[in-house]
Amino acid sequence: MNVRFFAHMTAILSPRYDMAKDKAAEILRQYEIEEPIIPITRLAEKHGLTVKVLQFPETLRDVAGFFDPEQKIIFVNRADPPNRQTFTIAHELGHFILGHKPNEYGVLPRYPRPKEDNPIEKEANCFAASLLVPLDMLKKIMKQYSLNKTDADQELLAGIFGVSTDVIKFRLKWI
Repeated sequence: MNVRFFAHMTAILSPRYDMAKDKAAEILRQYEIEEPIIPITRLAEKHGLTVKVLQFPETLRDVAGFFDPEQKIIFVNRADPPNRQTFTIAHELGHFILGHKPNEYGVLPRYPRPKEDNPIEKEANCFAASLLVPLDMLKKIMKQYSLNKTDADQELLAGIFGVSTDVIKFRLKWI
């Protein structure tokens, strides 16, 4: 596995959250996806990308995944739980859909950085969260099942959407 670590030089100064959310919504409309769980691997494949879930070598144990733009392959760490793998695929798809250049981002770490400052990474995270947990679906399900923002309900929502509670918490901030 040939992993290149790119210099973190970004072409933008602040994240374009609206663009990331709009692109995610556009994909959901295009493929008429109206219910969770979002078929993220299939969506990546529809965009001409291959997803490979592999056992990463020890030197990459802290890497959740990365995108090879030349081969159009998203590599995902098999050691991560399925909901984390789902987010990794969506995040890396976000780099592709949002037109990020390889020199603007690197690999996705398995463990969140305390403060992510790279606007490109913030955009990819926003895209992934918006794609995997669309607000209209989230609101509909919360209303349908009379759910709140409690820890127990967040666990339930994470299961419904096939994501981590961290992703649910992030999306609940927008409600």
